[in-house]
Amino acid sequence: MTCLRGRPDYFDSLAVDREQARDVARWRKADRGRTARLALSVAERKEIGEPLAGICGRY
Repeated sequence: MTCLRGRPDYFDSLAVDREQARDVARWRKADRGRTARLALSVAERKEIGEPLAGICGRY
């Protein structure tokens, strides 16, 4: 097997780009929240949303 580490086109699939990992984690967290909100019934969303709309309407 040839060592490819010195080649410019070498790609290490196990290397972690910290910025990209942070972005993926942020996206996954947001997607879990979105999925949880979609799991609520219409009545539950309305019950939660009406007080929030009242608060936002004051500003």
